[in-house]
Amino acid sequence: MEYQAVDSTIAKEGETAVIGSASDLITTLYGRVGSIFQDQAGTYALTEHPSDEMIGPTRGTDWSDNGIWRSLHTHTWNSQHQYIQDSWNALNQSVFQANTALAATDITEPQKGEARFLRALFMFHVVDFWGIAPFREVNEGVKVSPKVFSRVEATNFIISDLNFAISALPDCSDLGKANKNTAKALLAKVLINKGVYSSSNPAGPYTFENADLDKVIALADEISGSCGLGLSSTYFDNFIPSNATSSKELIFTIPNRAGAGINGSVRNRYYMTLHYHQQPSGWNGFTTLASFYDRFET
Repeated sequence: MEYQAVDSTIAKEGETAVIGSASDLITTLYGRVGSIFQDQAGTYALTEHPSDEMIGPTRGTDWSDNGIWRSLHTHTWNSQHQYIQDSWNALNQSVFQANTALAATDITEPQKGEARFLRALFMFHVVDFWGIAPFREVNEGVKVSPKVFSRVEATNFIISDLNFAISALPDCSDLGKANKNTAKALLAKVLINKGVYSSSNPAGPYTFENADLDKVIALADEISGSCGLGLSSTYFDNFIPSNATSSKELIFTIPNRAGAGINGSVRNRYYMTLHYHQQPSGWNGFTTLASFYDRFET
């Protein structure tokens, strides 16, 4: 008889492991948001370093890290790149953990909305980075090859999850919890990119449907003013340590306070760029390209 591990529970192959309570599983999912998106490596690195916005220069003997940052900036990475592998594993594990939460027998409709929003958030990044999305049902064993959604199939799956979440989630919630606005904001982000995701050639040309773009505008209008959201008088209030209370613009983020439910801090977002002789101190790490900086007005 062969055995497999499912969520730290050993089960005979073909049997379904005890899944646990929906509340605990969803709390774990929110924790995944913190672990995946708060760090300067991993998913954040894949988003920023291949662009013109950020570069990780080697400073003396510091920050070389065997070329891990340079290969992202110069687009010379391969499938063995640590952050590509780490991000692929973390995001897809999180999609499966959302499936596990949705299979909990005690899950409520609002909790289903949370789990499906979080599943959509993780899968969106998989689709955006790799153009495909593997998917494994919670009752499928480790020897079952997952189905693989095409970019179009995955995009439609994400849209379906978000439409459900919008109907099931509360209007407003704590900053680090999903509500209708978080689902609407992510749906708008998906729809504004749908022309790229639906193209037969990833390099284009792209066709953007007016109905999708009209929906993006409508969603943005619905979010604006809802739950106290609006434009802050000071742009940098979005990034200060007290941003959870100082900013009016934050829709879904990791609250920078103890006991918020998602471990996280804004610290590394400024530590990664400031010099260690500055106050507050920093790591003397990343910078931006002069050509990118010069595009801003004086």
